[in-house]
Amino acid sequence: MSDASVQDLSGGGVEIAQVQSCPAVAHQDICVEANVTIIPRVTPGSPRVICRGPALIGPCPGEDSPTGKCSFTVNQNVCVQIPLLFDARASATQGRVVCGLPSPTPCPPVVG
Repeated sequence: MSDASVQDLSGGGVEIAQVQSCPAVAHQDICVEANVTIIPRVTPGSPRVICRGPALIGPCPGEDSPTGKCSFTVNQNVCVQIPLLFDARASATQGRVVCGLPSPTPCPPVVG
């Protein structure tokens, strides 16, 4: 608790008023949700051409490609790590929040 004195020095009389304040701390556990969307992206590197045996005279064996290109599928399992920052601010907008019970005490220490 803190006290503050106010004094009127305007020449009239001296008036003293006591102002008191009582600081307090409260906490509430809150579950906050974030909707995350992952959009995969594949960027090809520069191709490396490796000769397989000597050059031969004559056409290539096998069927012609109808598109003049060769395509194939490559897959890779990846782990996507996304840094997220959760914080809180006071606002007056509506949204879904799941609240715990409020308490007139500071947050308890994290165990474990």
